[in-house]
Amino acid sequence: MARVVAAIDVLGDADIARKELRLSADIATLQGAELHVITVATTDLWLDSRFGAESAGTRVRSEVKERFALLLESVAVPYVSKVLEGDP
Repeated sequence: MARVVAAIDVLGDADIARKELRLSADIATLQGAELHVITVATTDLWLDSRFGAESAGTRVRSEVKERFALLLESVAVPYVSKVLEGDP
């Protein structure tokens, strides 16, 4: 089966992310393809030493996952989603 992959920057402009999701969903529907939506939570952070690396990294990953979930609420077609970790 064909796939359409949308890579979303959830920490960037939310309007652009929503437009990308809508366009990707439309293309997947027109092509009879599976929609796969991914985002990346960076693990290469410049961190504030007051909070410690682990604490700040956990906060960033939580923020990315929360924003990703909110954006995905607007997708009206079946999809597969994944939050990757690394350097986008």
